[in-house]
Amino acid sequence: MRIIIYILFGLISLSYIGSAWADLDLALSILTSLYMPICLMFFLRRIDVFETETWKDLLIIFMISCIITLLFGFILPFRDSIFTSLQTDSPSFVDMLLGVALLEEFVKIIPVLIILKAMKSINEPIDYLIYASVSALGFAFLENINYIYEYKDAHANIVGVRSFMPTIMHVCTTSIIGASIYKFQKENKYKFLIIGFGSAILAHTIYNLYFPWYTLVLLSGYYGVLMKSLLKESPFLDIAKITNEEDKWNSNKTGKQQKKEQVVSVKDKIEYNIPYEGWTTVRVVYLAYEDDWGDYIKIKGKLGKKIKITK
Repeated sequence: MRIIIYILFGLISLSYIGSAWADLDLALSILTSLYMPICLMFFLRRIDVFETETWKDLLIIFMISCIITLLFGFILPFRDSIFTSLQTDSPSFVDMLLGVALLEEFVKIIPVLIILKAMKSINEPIDYLIYASVSALGFAFLENINYIYEYKDAHANIVGVRSFMPTIMHVCTTSIIGASIYKFQKENKYKFLIIGFGSAILAHTIYNLYFPWYTLVLLSGYYGVLMKSLLKESPFLDIAKITNEEDKWNSNKTGKQQKKEQVVSVKDKIEYNIPYEGWTTVRVVYLAYEDDWGDYIKIKGKLGKKIKITK
């Protein structure tokens, strides 16, 4: 299967390169559309702290997404003939819901289903979010090329707008569906699929028609909640890895910042009572600290002794 993906994506790339060679505006559209996918893939690998995905696997789903997205383009004339208001300046809610949000979310989740069926790359809960995000990046990449190239003369800020807002929206909505697939496989309840897919296409529709910025803020916040909850369920959960990342971050702070936070190295380990199990290192000299997930914990007792921890 990988060979077929490489061949198809190679042909697509050659087609775009050939066209861009003769059209500087298209070449610039391709380069600017690549910026956000590259940055976000670095981010996604960074949050995958327990069992980091390889670049090869992420690029494979990115390529699959690009291929599926191009195939989706062939049905657009048929879609437009059914949902006619999409060709006007005031598309209806139903046409936007069914003709755009529903179809696009379905197209974006197909690569994730292919990976689940044909490969073993998805092996922890956070992977559902990561692979869904990368699939959305492939879709947004091709969509942004067309928008930036088509409207380059109409709007001065089209590059910034198209590179940021729709890309984040696509990533967030598809990740909601990806997380719902994980919940469905875990609980074997179809309600997770219905709620996940329904909320994703509804948010997509509201973003397109009414409140883009407000919707984007809410989606981004929920994305963070999903990320945190899925990491906590990882079978590869290792608090030490998070602690090491915090140590690196703290080492980059100035002496003034460290003094203000009163961070110290204390070898005494304590058992804590929060949503996940394990041991952690007490770092702060005053009787309070943030755990490895950023939750504020109050400590009753003295450091170095058996102490009780409550939120």
